[in-house]
Amino acid sequence: MKNYLITLLSGIFIFLTIIGSFNWLINPFDYLSSPVIDGLNVHKPKIRERMTKVYKTSQIKPATIILGSSRSLNMPVQHSSFINLPVYNLSLASGSGYEMYRMFQQAHVTRPLKTVIIGLDEKFTNGIYTNFNENRFDVDRDGNANIKRYMQYWYDVYNSILSIDAIKASLSTIKKQSYYSQKNLAVIDMKNRVSKAGGHHQMFGANENKYLGKLSTIQQCHIDAPMPTDKSIIEVTNNLKYLKKMLETAYHDSIEFKIFFSPIHARLQTVNCVKDAGQSIEQFKYAVVTLVESLATTFQKKPFIVMDFSGYNTITTEAVPPIGDKTTLMKWYWEGSHYTSATAELMLDKLAGLDKLGFDDFGVKLEKNTIVAHFQKQRQLQLKYQKNHPRDINEIQQRAQKNLK
Repeated sequence: MKNYLITLLSGIFIFLTIIGSFNWLINPFDYLSSPVIDGLNVHKPKIRERMTKVYKTSQIKPATIILGSSRSLNMPVQHSSFINLPVYNLSLASGSGYEMYRMFQQAHVTRPLKTVIIGLDEKFTNGIYTNFNENRFDVDRDGNANIKRYMQYWYDVYNSILSIDAIKASLSTIKKQSYYSQKNLAVIDMKNRVSKAGGHHQMFGANENKYLGKLSTIQQCHIDAPMPTDKSIIEVTNNLKYLKKMLETAYHDSIEFKIFFSPIHARLQTVNCVKDAGQSIEQFKYAVVTLVESLATTFQKKPFIVMDFSGYNTITTEAVPPIGDKTTLMKWYWEGSHYTSATAELMLDKLAGLDKLGFDDFGVKLEKNTIVAHFQKQRQLQLKYQKNHPRDINEIQQRAQKNLK
């Protein structure tokens, strides 16, 4: 009996050692100190970004970070405009303002930041994603040392080397090494999504249905609608408390802080018109610019750059292939919400004050004394887009009718 138990326990130990060593070597979640072997574990298609990016921040110790939602994931960390290295993209799919703030905290605690680039969407919330575990951070939300981090780290390590999910992720990682290219892993994923969806047009439609949701009424943008004012943005400003915390730290610690509004496609701008007459995004932009400039006055610093890539311009009005076209690939967009790496490169050029390709109407610097004029111009361009793209407008209107409660 004793020999049997020894044999059994030895077998279990050997089995767990083999499994653990295998998963440690493959490192599918990309935060363990494992060797990188070409053809075996270079590419990590199964990464868990809300876990991995916290731990990787401590390893990389970035001087420059990129924050945002899934739209900002395409922002390259290798760009000629980056001076303060290394650069790490801490964007999260469906990332909220609170999650961005915590990622900002983690990076700044690990190493004093020099530059922050943050992308803001029309849906800027303060919620927390279900698997966003704050026990992983070096500090709590108030900046105090997090005593739970050590236990959480080893719990995550256990799940990363001895769980069934880890085995599945490791096998998938090995299987897909020959499939992905290091430089265009995300591009291949998106191309496959376009193909499986039946083309860009179908992807645009699915994305628009998602944003439309269930409608109680169908609205329309008006060129003479009331402009945002300091009074009208009070509620919006209250939702920017975590952006405010980041800005206060940046002004205080002399961090270069660049803000941009994501360039959603003009068709998705039309969806915003249908939902709320385009009022919420104007209120949001006005509130952000007001906050940036008021804090600059408080800290006696030059206001940070706020760049608007959304609206109607050469990039955002790119023609969408017709229904049934499964082969044509758009240059600037995958669908209405997500832009390509070519667009991301152009945005970084603009944020750095470069204009290599000459798209003068793409990227407008927002300031309090010019923002109303900017809104007025965009409203005029919106009418022009409606006139020149009746097929797109009618399609979205029909889709909105189907989504009425």
